[in-house]
Amino acid sequence: MVGRELLRGQLRDGNASWIAGELTRRGALVHRVTIVDDLERSIMNAVGEARERGVHLIVTTGGLGPAQDDRTLAGLAEALRLPLVISRRRATWSRPPTGCSRTHGSSEPPA
Repeated sequence: MVGRELLRGQLRDGNASWIAGELTRRGALVHRVTIVDDLERSIMNAVGEARERGVHLIVTTGGLGPAQDDRTLAGLAEALRLPLVISRRRATWSRPPTGCSRTHGSSEPPA
């Protein structure tokens, strides 16, 4: 989970328990949930440590919104040693149209 607001207690995390429950329901063994600051270095270190432990799946949430100062993708790219390529089409897709909210499937995560 990425988000300074979570670390400061400004937001309550509902995603971790929902995601862990969904993964467990599908047969995965969840060993750890980590919350890190929005800093590129914090994200990079957390992903790097997970890779060193040999994890099979890394799920990230938070910090993926339209904010111009968002460093989540840059931290992930650096940790995975991959180039960060921003697709204008995907960037537009990731933001709901003005005045609209996203809809989820039947297993909707908590707000």
